[in-house]
Amino acid sequence: NLSAAETVAASTLINLNFHISSGVLTYTQHNVLEVGAPIVLYIGSGNDQQNYPLHRYWNYSSSEGIYLASEINMPCLIKTLAYEKASGSNTDPIQNVQIYMKNTPETSLDYGSYDLEGYSLVYSGDFPNTATSGWMEVTLDEMFFYDGLENLAILVIKGHQSYVSNYPYWKYTTTETTRARHGYSDSSQPVSLTANSNLPNLQLKLFPQHDAQLPPRYFAAFPSHQSVILQWQEPAVGNPSGYKIFRNNALLTTVAGLSYTDLAVSNGSSYTYYLKSVFDDSDSSPTESITVTPNIMPPTNLTASPGNNLVQLEWDLAEGRGGEERTGAKSRAITSYKIYRNGVALTTSTTNSYLDENVANGNTYSYYVTTIYTNPAGESAPSNTVTTTPNPITSVVIGAGIGSTGGTTASPINVYYKSLHGQSVYTRAELNVAGIIGSCTITHIGFNITGTPDYEMPNFKIRMGHTSATNAANWISTGLTQVWITPSYLPTATGWEMYQLQTPFLWNGTDNIVVDTAFSLTSAWSSTGTVQYTSVNSGYRYRRDDNTDYSDMFTGGSVENNRPNLKINFVSADADNLPPRNFSASASHRSVRLSWQAPASGSPTGYKIYRNNLLLTTVTALTYTDTAVNNGNTYSYYLKAVYGTAESVATETVDATPNALAPTNLQAVSGNNTVALSWMEAEGREAAGGLESAGRAQRVISSYRVYRDGIVLDTVTGTNYTDDAVVNGITYTYYVTTVYTNPAGESGPSNSVEATPSSQYYVIIGTGTQVTEGRQNAPLNICNNSTHGQLIYTAAEMNAAGVTGPALITGLGFDLVTAPALPMPDFIVRMKHTSAVNGNVWQDATGLVTTYTNPSYMPTAGEWTMVEFHTPFLWNGVDNILVDTSFGLVSERSDTGTMRYDAMTAGYRFAWNNDIDQTDVFTGGMAAARRYTIRFALQDPLDELESPVVSIQMVGANRRLSWAEVPNASRYLVFRADEPMGSYVQIGSTSQLHYTDNANLPRAFYQVRAVNP
Repeated sequence: NLSAAETVAASTLINLNFHISSGVLTYTQHNVLEVGAPIVLYIGSGNDQQNYPLHRYWNYSSSEGIYLASEINMPCLIKTLAYEKASGSNTDPIQNVQIYMKNTPETSLDYGSYDLEGYSLVYSGDFPNTATSGWMEVTLDEMFFYDGLENLAILVIKGHQSYVSNYPYWKYTTTETTRARHGYSDSSQPVSLTANSNLPNLQLKLFPQHDAQLPPRYFAAFPSHQSVILQWQEPAVGNPSGYKIFRNNALLTTVAGLSYTDLAVSNGSSYTYYLKSVFDDSDSSPTESITVTPNIMPPTNLTASPGNNLVQLEWDLAEGRGGEERTGAKSRAITSYKIYRNGVALTTSTTNSYLDENVANGNTYSYYVTTIYTNPAGESAPSNTVTTTPNPITSVVIGAGIGSTGGTTASPINVYYKSLHGQSVYTRAELNVAGIIGSCTITHIGFNITGTPDYEMPNFKIRMGHTSATNAANWISTGLTQVWITPSYLPTATGWEMYQLQTPFLWNGTDNIVVDTAFSLTSAWSSTGTVQYTSVNSGYRYRRDDNTDYSDMFTGGSVENNRPNLKINFVSADADNLPPRNFSASASHRSVRLSWQAPASGSPTGYKIYRNNLLLTTVTALTYTDTAVNNGNTYSYYLKAVYGTAESVATETVDATPNALAPTNLQAVSGNNTVALSWMEAEGREAAGGLESAGRAQRVISSYRVYRDGIVLDTVTGTNYTDDAVVNGITYTYYVTTVYTNPAGESGPSNSVEATPSSQYYVIIGTGTQVTEGRQNAPLNICNNSTHGQLIYTAAEMNAAGVTGPALITGLGFDLVTAPALPMPDFIVRMKHTSAVNGNVWQDATGLVTTYTNPSYMPTAGEWTMVEFHTPFLWNGVDNILVDTSFGLVSERSDTGTMRYDAMTAGYRFAWNNDIDQTDVFTGGMAAARRYTIRFALQDPLDELESPVVSIQMVGANRRLSWAEVPNASRYLVFRADEPMGSYVQIGSTSQLHYTDNANLPRAFYQVRAVNP
């Protein structure tokens, strides 16, 4: 029996080495004995809940966290790990889990991909999930040594396991910095993770390791010219008296310090080194071995950035130098670098850059660089060779990525939220490589728009500033200058959108540049507004919201790697003559009108106008109309400001194609024996209905010509027309042209539209542009197997839409954005009159008229999904309208079927269930703050004929109504009340001469109305 002495503290590990020999036979075994229970350490006491670190609602998840040395407070061997489950009825084991640990100097985590470098796999298998709450603990496959000096990083990878709906929630504690990052997916293991401050609560069971004899840490070797520099750090624990250095498996020397320079080496020969810590009674185990080859090291990664009569060279320091020579290696000092141009030594430099200003634009030059050593003297072989051609550069693009941000991804013009404020950093090195070398005046910047936003962005502003930051990991709030602002901004085309800065930005040529954009609250939001981007670590920081203007808020928010590509137009700092600003061209009938603004500074004497690269004219005004053009030809224009005998660089080139421009967006609305047309005036005209501006009178739009079925119908001066010479039921085709005078001309046709006048007409109730998510219940959404819901549309809204009296509703439709994945069984639409104004409470089944049924309804996405009623609903013109929809149990629910809606308190009352048909459930559920936009099909009130004489006969428990045929009647509407003089509610419609009421009522009173149609 083996027992620990009383002097051995609890939570101690004892290493037992057994060696047995008998003759030529030997046996060796190593055991670790645990004395007492390990220490239990808790990190985090928060009670907030989240899905991580093991997210069971998705098939895959990844989670990474950092726990600080100050929270662990000792070197130790970690035996177990546990996370604190807060809730969740599912108790299945969590499968395919891998846990990694490492010592790390990092104190926070950023958005980006995790890296397994440095991590040790400490556990692989199922993670326990044995209760609905409490600590879920796993014993590591191998105890992990934590050094007590650095921080502890833990990476938890949950491989594929099908998701569950009653998944676990885990407790977390909010940290001051982002010490956690997480990701999930249904298709593959997430690698790119989103950072936040939600650090999972952690329990560790551990054994302290204060007296372990460990090797040195961070051993590194740096070869140079006839020398190898060795460096290391002391062990995590213990106090060694020195360090033994081994070269090629032989003891080289023993030193007390943390570095050593081996000078007894030859260039071109390889040497292998390792170290051991020296303690009083023994040596530690060895470090990892490192093999190096000393040599005269050339510089690496030479780059050349051409500019205007100059070339900027930069390179990486020769390997082994590391910026400054290390102690003991002065005899191997790198004195300088020699620059060669076209094979001839040009000069030497003591830094890793050189600006060659003795070059001429248009000539091609080649460069390489060597390293110069002293004692012993030597010059290295050449670096890589680069070839470049200097030229005058006035425009560059920063960012080579070709990806496009998504509709819900933050970018300078994205309106997924109503207000957005964002920043990106573009570095001096990037500007240099692109060709901007030294200080300059930036006159324009722009983004490459890949998708335009739906809504105007109020108070859109751009700010710029100098910064030492290399990315947007943190907000930059100081030193910003507003360079561009507009009260309302809406880009209308894709491609580079250039902003001529109202205040040009003077770049100092040294610092990095931050570009800051923001806009106030838009009228609505949508998943639109995208730009081209390049993936850069912490490339874009932003904050956005639907209720608060964040334009001047420099705290909080999120950061992503999608940095917008940036185009920069600039002039050199020594160019005092700035170009005109905001140059634009507007084409019309045989004319192009040019306009611009004066330069930001300076006093030009005039402006030279160039057309197709030839000087057209010189003017002193800020506008010019070019009438010497032909319709259909494209012309390119640019300007230069004239300063006495000097002139500025050219503006951006703009293209214009004059034409007799057609009206746009022709629309037709059918009515009862009428068609109402409206259109937008021809593009290029400056004032609707007014005189053309100065210099354009000869291009006046005199009128618009309306065509029906290819024949001129009429000529009007406005932008609308009503055709009342049409017949219901016949389809007509319309287009409109623009008529010009002096010179006379008529444009091509506008878009064509078809219209079929009818006694039936349509109204839309609601203006919502917001779209539901796949997991939000809606009349045409199948995120649950069965849904029953109610919507109310008021008489006041019908009146505002132009329906002021009784009307027959013959159909309805919703604005469906994406269709459900499967048909909805037993889909039903019911309606009735009500005094309620919203879905705060259920409206019962009394008086509901079944207007439409479909045993398997599969709507088609794309605006209005209309259904034609089997039984039209006669609205009385006074009460509000209840629309009740439901469907039975779908075979498989999915997060599909999205619709547009208006935000409204208790707009949609609904009940749902995954096992029971909810069609006739009028209790429970909930009310959502959204009401779905609806389109009603209506007809004028039906013509009533003579009243039929009705007889009633009991057939079992049902009442059978019958009557004689009424002349000219096409249908009969059946109404019921519970009192003779009560309120009669329509319960059915039939073309037969009888109707059966299946309602089980103590008494009932009926009316039947004959109608046509």
